[in-house]
Amino acid sequence: MFATIEIAGCQGNLMFRLREANTAIDGMLDYERLELGELPGMGSRQEVEDYGGALVQALNRHGAVKQQLGQFFGAVGIASANFQFDIATAEAERFRWETLYTAPQFLALTGFCSVRRIIPSGLAGQPQPRSFDGRVRMVTLLSAARVQARGEFRAIAVAFAAARARLPGFELHAYVGEMALLDEIQGDIDAGHLPGVQVAPMPATTAALEQMLRDQAPQILHCFCHGLIKDTVGLLQFATIADHVGDEAEGSVALSITRLAMLQNLAPSTWLTVLNSCDGAHPIQRLGSMAASLARTGAPVTIGMAEPIHSSDATLFSRHFYGRALRIVADAAQAASATRATAVDLGPALADARHCMHVEAQNGADQNYRRWCLPVMYQRSTGLSIVRVPPAAVQERIETVSGLLRSLPSDTPEPLRDQLRNLLESSEPKVDRSLWPDLWGNFA
Repeated sequence: MFATIEIAGCQGNLMFRLREANTAIDGMLDYERLELGELPGMGSRQEVEDYGGALVQALNRHGAVKQQLGQFFGAVGIASANFQFDIATAEAERFRWETLYTAPQFLALTGFCSVRRIIPSGLAGQPQPRSFDGRVRMVTLLSAARVQARGEFRAIAVAFAAARARLPGFELHAYVGEMALLDEIQGDIDAGHLPGVQVAPMPATTAALEQMLRDQAPQILHCFCHGLIKDTVGLLQFATIADHVGDEAEGSVALSITRLAMLQNLAPSTWLTVLNSCDGAHPIQRLGSMAASLARTGAPVTIGMAEPIHSSDATLFSRHFYGRALRIVADAAQAASATRATAVDLGPALADARHCMHVEAQNGADQNYRRWCLPVMYQRSTGLSIVRVPPAAVQERIETVSGLLRSLPSDTPEPLRDQLRNLLESSEPKVDRSLWPDLWGNFA
């Protein structure tokens, strides 16, 4: 099942319609005015339920949307479903669409439905599948001022180890700002406890951070940091080792979302970016909005937090999100080839994380109940798909053989040409036959 609700602005009003659904519904493309009025706060479980119920009530003014919502809330025996919001105006971005509620359940907590926000691909052109050479690199930037990142690293490391068992080409590069954590991780690496993991100090300048991201070209980028808006510019703020030693209130390395999006757009290797913000000195951390900006031109899938969360909740999210997300990525990477793009849907991993955060939220203070709905996913409407390409050295061998075949006289016997092609599997690493040129050195 899938459905997409489009929310747009028109002469100061918010308008919405059902843009996509499994089957056509009369009137689905007609716009209806979105009238929300004053929404309840989200200071308790009851208020979160009332908030989500008010959203459903407003959306039910549109007949086709009401019919679709009824089908989703009443679904039984569904393996997976996507309920998407195409938010075409910033005014609608501030609403917490992830809380859609009809007693007795939230749609995002049904166990089968992923609630996400999508970015029309037209804003960034039609993206090609993201290519990789068999290795999947995850870069984690773990350094928020005055916040310990040990729990965050350990949560990711456990998920990474399970995924690496499925995909030996998985790599984890951790950049940390706490000297004690740096030494602890390095000690575990030296003892052979963290295969596939490398650790280094957090880059000391913004320029060094950008250069590292260009060099690493990660498929997955995880930022455990503070976020803030300064002079209308969204910034990710990281603390260096010197900042932690000096117990500075703010990190000295700041990377703008605009700049990060530019880096990811110039070298489109990144599949997923997670902006995991913990609580800190900054009262405004609009990482949900930053995620939307990044998804438009950077990573096709970006997750941010709708508001500041405690570091323990950020780690709880990482543990359960990556526990499934990295398995999904590993399996997709295993299935990918040069001739077939493989779709990667991370919605189920987000649904798992929300469910586990909800379980914990029910055991905590009532005013913290809303923490389960803080993760917000933005995704390009075309989704994420990946294709495998040969490593540079292998590609050079393929091109060499292709050139030799093209240079041979036209009357060269085909068995001789075939012997030349067989050089591609006579030494390691062997080249998959789907990547071979034909007998005359051409590619399909």
